[in-house]
Amino acid sequence: MDTEWAYDRGSFLLLQARPITTLAPEYQEALIDQSVPWVSLVKRPFSLLEYSIIGHWTDPQHAAADLGFLHLNRVLGIQDDANLTHLCLSGPGVEEAMSHLLDVQKKDRARLIHMLEKGQRLYDEGIKRVENKESFSELREVFDYFCEVGKFTVVLPAWLLLALEAGGVEDAEAHRLAEDLRAHSVYPRLVHEVLHPFVAEYARKAGFSAPEEAPHVISWDELERGLDLEIMEERLLAKRAGHHFVYQQIDDQVQVRFLPETGYLLMRLADSRLPAASSDGDCLTGQTAWPGFHRGRARLVLSSNPEGYSIEEGEVLVSVQSNPNLMPLLRHAGAIVTDEGGVACHASIVARELKVPAITGTGRATSFIHDGDFIEVDATSQTVRIIERA
Repeated sequence: MDTEWAYDRGSFLLLQARPITTLAPEYQEALIDQSVPWVSLVKRPFSLLEYSIIGHWTDPQHAAADLGFLHLNRVLGIQDDANLTHLCLSGPGVEEAMSHLLDVQKKDRARLIHMLEKGQRLYDEGIKRVENKESFSELREVFDYFCEVGKFTVVLPAWLLLALEAGGVEDAEAHRLAEDLRAHSVYPRLVHEVLHPFVAEYARKAGFSAPEEAPHVISWDELERGLDLEIMEERLLAKRAGHHFVYQQIDDQVQVRFLPETGYLLMRLADSRLPAASSDGDCLTGQTAWPGFHRGRARLVLSSNPEGYSIEEGEVLVSVQSNPNLMPLLRHAGAIVTDEGGVACHASIVARELKVPAITGTGRATSFIHDGDFIEVDATSQTVRIIERA
């Protein structure tokens, strides 16, 4: 514990105490492979089962013949306190995949267009499957189908749009086909209306106590090997206790953990990159003290004394720096933003203790943000954005 105390006229007084948050096991242990840098791409409400299939979209077995230029053998998923899973891939793998995709567009464009058109056909078939409530007869059929749909209706169009933009390439037809697939994705409906019910029924027949929650406590690799009901029941208890999963796949090695706190891992990933300067006039950047996402009204506190200030539950406290005197205000904040400070400053310690998104060291938050502005704090991406000026 970090304690503050006093000795007054023969009496020992304990003023306040709080956990030393950076000593948590999840912060100290090497829970994920960091031999190469990870790049966090998106965060979505993926189930463990859904995310584990994503890891196979671009593996050698399923991508080599079709998406050889998107062969990625390292996948990391970290579920946060909001039950959003952060999709992370290896930095070098991402760069290589983008380069290969541009190369295919330049040298074998007909093949690229053919694959985009295949994605459209799979989209149409997927819509029919959902509307007709068609299911599957066996696990392998489920897996192969979802890998196919994922590759051609999700991965290919998304990465192609990124590559075309990054490379400054004009290709109206490819861009249109990719945009159509991205704008009308069938994959989420297939997951929730086909995949999850199929696996839930499979778990029910096997005797799992909560079959509807089976997709949240088992990966595809584990499902294919055969249900281990003991592990599933343990994870179910952990999930109901607020634990979150970490899924890591490197080549054909898969590791699944359920942890009481994953924010430390997300902080570690955020600390591995410097905040990029933003050219957006309504955005500033800083250092993540605790990851997360929050929107609320800004309340500027420009004094170390809380008297005269008030903050409603969920509003964002914006200050030059934080100190123990401001605890009555900080306890109500939905997020914290400061001009000064780093990972060991008071605001960072309090954010980790209260588990609220916080960005420190912005340099100019109190001059950039006005009292009453409606702002967005994305502490995972290290940005603060003005949504609406007061």
